[in-house]
Order: sequence, then C-alpha cells, then structure tokens
Amino acid sequence: MSRADFWVAAANGVISETSDGLNLPFRWGRVDRNVCSLSSGRLPEASGCNEVEETFIDRMGVTWRDAVALIGAHTLGRGHTRFSGHDGTWVRTDEESTIFDTGFFTETVNRGWRPRNTDAGTDWTWGGNNNDVMMLNTDICLRFDIPDGNDQDCCTNTDVNCGPGNLPQCDSSEVVRPEAYQAFTEFTSRNNNAFYNAFSEAWEKATENGDRKSKRLNSSND
Repeated sequence: MSRADFWVAAANGVISETSDGLNLPFRWGRVDRNVCSLSSGRLPEASGCNEVEETFIDRMGVTWRDAVALIGAHTLGRGHTRFSGHDGTWVRTDEESTIFDTGFFTETVNRGWRPRNTDAGTDWTWGGNNNDVMMLNTDICLRFDIPDGNDQDCCTNTDVNCGPGNLPQCDSSEVVRPEAYQAFTEFTSRNNNAFYNAFSEAWEKATENGDRKSKRLNSSND
C-alpha cells in the first residue's frame, strides 16, 4: 500500500467510525510523489465560491452537487487559528463535531450566521462572541449569494438572533448557483441517506481523480 493509499484508507476508516454505517469503497494503486511543493495551493482558499469552482469544478472535474457533498465533511472536526486562522467547529458542540451526518447543512440553514473579522479574513459566527462556532465564505456561499472576499454585510437567517448590527437577510444562491442550492436543500434532512449516497459518489471521484482512465486502481476485493 502506498502512502497515498494509506491516507485514503484512513479517511475511509474515520468516516466509517463516525457515521451511521457509511462504508466507502476503496481501491488501491495510487502512486506516491516524494515532492509536492504546491499541494497546499491546490486547496480552495476560504474567500468564496470562485475558489470552490476553480478547485472542484474546473480542476477536479466534479459537479456542484459533488462539491456540496464533499464540503459537507466539515461536519467533522474544527478549524484552528494555528493552521487556517479560522477557529471553531462548524456544528454546535465538540461532541457533534465527531459525528458524520447532515449537521453541517442543518446548522448552515437554521442558524443566523453573521460575518466577523479575523486576522485571516472574514468568516461567520452566531450567538455570543465566545460561542466557538464558525463557517467560512466557502461554506456560506453554497447556500447564500455572497461576494468573495471580506466585504460581507448580511445575515443568513434574520428570523433568529443575528446579533448586533441589524444586518439584512442574505439572498439565496438559488439563481447564481442553482445546482449547489438544490443539493444543499436535498441534504438538509435528519435522514442521512441522500447525503451519504452523494458523498460516496463524490468521494470516489475525488480520491480516484487522475486514475480512473488508466485503471491503475484496484478493488480491495480483488
């Protein structure tokens, strides 16, 4: 097993342990590279959906639905100022951030997320200043029509407490990114099935990108 195979297998194991029975397919045969100096630059910056489009749609060749499903993995773990400059969990508590489910989607829609300024740029929070929760522009833009960058001036749900400032309601992304909006709506459910099915399909594309035509990858059952 190559190191590249190991990291995919490890990720599959994490999802299996933290989900409600989602066992992702695994095929081995990835080729390691000893030098990959631009690897961090291939990840989407937190500025907004232009980065999502460039990384997932243009370069990886997946769909907006795939991108929404993959970003839904933010339901696990947390951001940290040491690594990204953005601190907090995407869901309500540390305990919930250990469960792979639709929490990311329901939290995005049900909370009144408002922009906040950080040393790393704008991200989003709700509730008190010490609530330890956050969303990135790349998360919010999938469901709401916000500009890229730090010039954010709306609240995602004015029906709940958006905090100080009386910000206006953010427009939905239904017109500007209809496929992302529809996927987000589909995954906002207590039933994990739609999200799990979409994530499994998107994960296979993402982890086998570049090898599907060459058929270098082999099933774990071979």
